[in-house]
Amino acid sequence: MARKALGRGLDALLATDDKKAAEDGRREVKTSEQKEKFMGNELPMDMVKLEEIEPNPDQPRSEMDKEALGLLAESISAQGILQPLLVTKKPEGGYYLIAGERRWQAAKLAGLELVPVLVREVTSDDRLVLALIENVQRQDLNVLEEASAYRRLMEEYQFTQEKVAAAVGRDRATVANLVRLLRLPEAVQSDVLANRLTMGHARALLSLQDDTAKLLNARNKVLTDSLSVRQTEKLVERLKNPAKPKIPPKAAIQMKAEEDRLRRKLGTKVSITKKGKTGRIVIEFYSNDELETIISRIKGA
Repeated sequence: MARKALGRGLDALLATDDKKAAEDGRREVKTSEQKEKFMGNELPMDMVKLEEIEPNPDQPRSEMDKEALGLLAESISAQGILQPLLVTKKPEGGYYLIAGERRWQAAKLAGLELVPVLVREVTSDDRLVLALIENVQRQDLNVLEEASAYRRLMEEYQFTQEKVAAAVGRDRATVANLVRLLRLPEAVQSDVLANRLTMGHARALLSLQDDTAKLLNARNKVLTDSLSVRQTEKLVERLKNPAKPKIPPKAAIQMKAEEDRLRRKLGTKVSITKKGKTGRIVIEFYSNDELETIISRIKGA
């Protein structure tokens, strides 16, 4: 399906055509008091009932800070909504919210009946993109919500990593690294959200994604020992490529066997060293009596 470029984000969407707005029958806010509340915004906008607006079903954010939402509700009660909500009309009547989820939630808390909106024609395919752009630009999403939204764009809307990056103003590597976080076990994802692990730790642990047991063991050691990202990388490398036990050469095995045979025969410590075709045998004794016993055993052999 052909799609229009979205690299300019909300700025492109908010561009308005006064003639088209008039044809659509949109009511322009004219009073100086209302314009003050909208920070001098001259765009045509409607005042609609809050109950007529339905949350965006493609909203990428899953959680909101309740305390921050309460503070925003207090501000809205005192000053009104300074920036209109962005909505699109539903075929059956009413509106879908595209951008302004926090303001919409706070307006409900503040008990508003009417809210200012900008009505735009937006396809269902674009709702996720636009909601994502707004939240990313406002830094309202946590890293996993952002990663989930990127993955949806790629899986459901066939966006490439490059296209996602262009749409949200990120570089491709950042998009790729964020999406990879979703491959981590839930426990590790929770650690990232709680700031117990950094993105650097998470990327290092991702190298163990094919062995969940090793990954979780590494995660536990990182948390227990407060390992740095560099230390975590070294730990992961050791777990991926454990040192192979050295297998002694056949000659060394035979020499050790001869040492053991002489030790049992003479009743004392014996060591054999060899260098090329030469070497030496060292027989230890700890008293004159022990020396005589050793000599006797050698003669008796």
